[in-house]
Amino acid sequence: MDNKKIEKAAVNRVRDLIQQCDTIDDKLDEDDKNILTDGVLDLYSSTDQTVDNLRAQIPVQVKGTTRPLVPNKHGVVKFTVRTEALRRYKEVFHGVLLFVVQVHESTRLGEEVFFAQLLPYDIDQALSRARNNQKKTSVRIKPFPTNPKEITRTVTAFNDNREKQMKAKVVAYDFKGDVRNLPEGITSVAVTSHLLKGEDITTLAGLENSYVYGKTMDGQLAVLWKIEDVAMFARGEEATVASGDFEMRTRLMVGDHLEGRYLEFEGVSMILRKNHRVKLNFDVKGPLRKRYKTVSFIREFLRTGELVVNGKALFRVETGDDADLERCLDEDIEVYRPLVETLDTVGIAADWDPEDMSDKELSDLGLMHRLLVKGKPWTGRKITSPIIHFDIQGCGIYALVREREEGSYAFMRFDSDELRFSFPPPSGEQLEARGSFEPVPAVMALGKDDLQKIVNLDSDKLASQFDRFPVTTGNQTPLNQKLLEMLSAYDDGAKQPKVLLACAVVLARRLYEFDSKNQTYLLNLMQTILREREFDDSEKSLLRDVALDAPEQYTRAAAYALLGEQEMAQACLDRCSETERKQIEDYPISQFFEKA
Repeated sequence: MDNKKIEKAAVNRVRDLIQQCDTIDDKLDEDDKNILTDGVLDLYSSTDQTVDNLRAQIPVQVKGTTRPLVPNKHGVVKFTVRTEALRRYKEVFHGVLLFVVQVHESTRLGEEVFFAQLLPYDIDQALSRARNNQKKTSVRIKPFPTNPKEITRTVTAFNDNREKQMKAKVVAYDFKGDVRNLPEGITSVAVTSHLLKGEDITTLAGLENSYVYGKTMDGQLAVLWKIEDVAMFARGEEATVASGDFEMRTRLMVGDHLEGRYLEFEGVSMILRKNHRVKLNFDVKGPLRKRYKTVSFIREFLRTGELVVNGKALFRVETGDDADLERCLDEDIEVYRPLVETLDTVGIAADWDPEDMSDKELSDLGLMHRLLVKGKPWTGRKITSPIIHFDIQGCGIYALVREREEGSYAFMRFDSDELRFSFPPPSGEQLEARGSFEPVPAVMALGKDDLQKIVNLDSDKLASQFDRFPVTTGNQTPLNQKLLEMLSAYDDGAKQPKVLLACAVVLARRLYEFDSKNQTYLLNLMQTILREREFDDSEKSLLRDVALDAPEQYTRAAAYALLGEQEMAQACLDRCSETERKQIEDYPISQFFEKA
């Protein structure tokens, strides 16, 4: 067939597709008179195709071929183009929308249409594959949509990305690594998504023809990579997922899959196909709580065939019978349930993968279930301390012990009130000299090393205990010292840092509430808060008052350091004695001073 007729048939086929779109018009030349392109597509902001509504003119190159275009499994065909043409597409037009049309040799009509976004990023990638002096290279083309809404989405996406890449400083990163390890100089990442009205953000079509962009510290745009061959796109949300009698609060991934609607949670993945059938996969691995949720949900799902999310039934299906699988699930549930009950009852925030645990550690969890969950007595070796702990994966689980009768002991949660603790009197003083017994929460009996290891703390329960065992004149000083130990344990790497810090905030507030005129208590409360968040205006005002009015230079220095005013902090510090400076260096607040 004559090449002119092939090209004419190709252009006419593209025109037919564009003609369906209310906001796109073609200005294509079927005689192939232009040097690099075959005209433009006019993109309008509304159906009223006037000059005022013209958004962009998109350069277009149309190629026709009688050669069969057979896509691979990803729907892609490799198409050969001249390297010099690619360079000109980038330098002159900042990108060209390439159409390749398969023309039937007998009917002389254009049939299937393929396309490629030849934007600066794509052109750089294609040229990088060409050897020196190579006159031709290949680009990836894929089927062009025939639905007018999808055509509009594709053309609009091309224009949006073209405008972005015209402004980009770098377009050749080709970075496909972990976003936690961004290329040097990149501080943020964004993905372009082109959604139609009413579409969910996870719609796969929204990611078609999209790129990932990054920004440098000075605000310069960079193209990191192109999104291609996406089989699934989902976003996470907190949700209540249930089946039968089992219900859990979990992180639910919901999105779009090539085969249907996609859901994933706690080792379970489901694809809701359009034929109302469900493709189910599950994997029992990871921490104990996750394993228990996986097997418990699957067991109930096999029984009921229903999935309920946030109280709404999404579907019910026939699951069939699988006696062997059900038996295995029942056995797993019997193994994991008591271990998870132990974690939850004892207040253990940590979770562990049983594959990483020793036989002794698993046995200790089982022992804790018997002693602390079931309340069974201990009748083994003599226990001399009221506090005992179990070591699991470098973490400490603490419990209280009380002798019930000779050789028999009762174990209690660490936040139990059945045992009372008090600080010993200062050296040389008798207990009677301090007045009545002044109990404190059991956690106050732990040293720094124990505070670093403990993983069964609860700040809310600690606050309740301080309601019953308040700060007093007699215990305020050792409690303040304990606060400093908690902060030191946090700074040096606690196993449960957020909870330990929350407990420190509880103690610091109680001390300050007991004596709000005590500047030391205020400074300790402020340094505890600053480890968690920035100060609000009222907190800054309190610190400002201390910095201006405190009689001691080291107190002023600490206040300025917390405010971030290092020059003033250093000036105050220079007026302190050597002993005072050494004292500050030994306290947790020293981390807020600028190191010389």
